[in-house]
Amino acid sequence: VSKQMLEQVLRALQPLCTMEQQFIEKFFQLSQDPADLQVLEVTGHRASAPPHLTAYLFIYLLRLEEPTARLLSEIFSCLEPELRGFLDVCNKVHPFSCLQVLVTLNDSIFEMWGSSSALPSSFLNTVLGNMLLLAKSSFNKCIGTLCKDIEEAKTPSKMKGGILPSVSCFEEFVNFSEEVFRTARRRGELDKAHLRLASSVFSNINSLSSANLKMNTDMVMMENFHHIHCFLCQKMIHCLEGKKREAKQRYSEHMEKYVIKYLGQPLEKL
Repeated sequence: VSKQMLEQVLRALQPLCTMEQQFIEKFFQLSQDPADLQVLEVTGHRASAPPHLTAYLFIYLLRLEEPTARLLSEIFSCLEPELRGFLDVCNKVHPFSCLQVLVTLNDSIFEMWGSSSALPSSFLNTVLGNMLLLAKSSFNKCIGTLCKDIEEAKTPSKMKGGILPSVSCFEEFVNFSEEVFRTARRRGELDKAHLRLASSVFSNINSLSSANLKMNTDMVMMENFHHIHCFLCQKMIHCLEGKKREAKQRYSEHMEKYVIKYLGQPLEKL
């Protein structure tokens, strides 16, 4: 629901802000002269153009945009605060709603950059750029909190085997996030999050070896690393290939320790 509402708001804002910007530039004669734009384009693409001249022309065009940006900021002074409040509401719909907000904003900005009716330097793109930074900050906070929860997840005292709560939490996030990012244009932030969370869940499993628990830790660690390996084989996430190999290695190590402890020698010698 939050995704559909956010998309609807962004679709309504684009034509409104673009038309207002075009009106202001035409009415107050603030639009750049096509000849100036052509000069900048030609100069900027010449390798022999002096750096100071290219920088001067770039600053010149930025100054031409300043009056338009100031007027639009006054006209839409409540836009950014209202969007911030709206994003806060969207983030509270679901524990992982920040993922959907991030994907929706990313895709919306990419669409605007590809539209002939909205320049990348337009007022709305500036506002949405600020919202994207806010969405990334919320996403990073969510991942940081989740990493801490996974690392500090307690193993039930009566547990004698089975999948640990930290592993289940990791799987839940991966399944949800992969569905959200399935059609996303960018997934760099998600790949970084996957790696952080995988390291956290590995750390939580490894902590069993030093915990004073009434269970065979090698057996539980073997079972959970094997479970993670099978899960990652099923998901086929490129950034987690290294973690998949590591899980297989750790599973094999603890299986060998378990077999030697209870059978007296490695499997290949039995």
